[in-house]
Amino acid sequence: GQPVRTFEDGRFVSSADPALEVRIAPEFDYLGSDSFTLKDRAAVERHIWVKAPKGEVEVLLIFQFEGLMDGIEGAYSFGIPEGGNLLYNYNIDAERVRLGALDYVHSTWAFDNEQSAREAPEAESARTVKLMAEKGLKLPGELMMSRYVTEVGPEKRNELILFYMEPLAFTGKRLSELENSDAGLAAYQTWAAELSERGLLAFRVAPR
Repeated sequence: GQPVRTFEDGRFVSSADPALEVRIAPEFDYLGSDSFTLKDRAAVERHIWVKAPKGEVEVLLIFQFEGLMDGIEGAYSFGIPEGGNLLYNYNIDAERVRLGALDYVHSTWAFDNEQSAREAPEAESARTVKLMAEKGLKLPGELMMSRYVTEVGPEKRNELILFYMEPLAFTGKRLSELENSDAGLAAYQTWAAELSERGLLAFRVAPR
């Protein structure tokens, strides 16, 4: 049968693909789940939490479970470029990070979520924008993300992505102001490290 995923008393549990238990920090509100088909290839189930004290989203937390549909060939695979992938608005850790029982590729990225939504109206960003609007929440367009992704299962037919996002404005910068320079990269890495630390305080994956 389908995996069962529930959230109760600050505890998120997935029965399979992968089996997982995560503690969510108490200041987050659970907005529920969203299931859809992505590009006629994969079944997606997203679970979404926000910290939005005044109706403005300060933190967005999303767990995305994805699986290739029957009859679709392929597998999920995530490589890490030599030495990590260092850009002034994007960075991949040079090694996988263990959370609970799985090893994840971790990256950070400053990006325009509204632009992503416009470019792919059926995909994840657009659904997030729509959900926030439905809930009466204000989500800034420019965000900064700490993202963990891993293949799931021996056949790697499933994947799990854990997203932690905050408004980029918290850094005091807009995307257009991020500098493609040594100083710009150093500033970005500082923000990225702090963002990632806050992410790991927001959710804690239990060992299984």
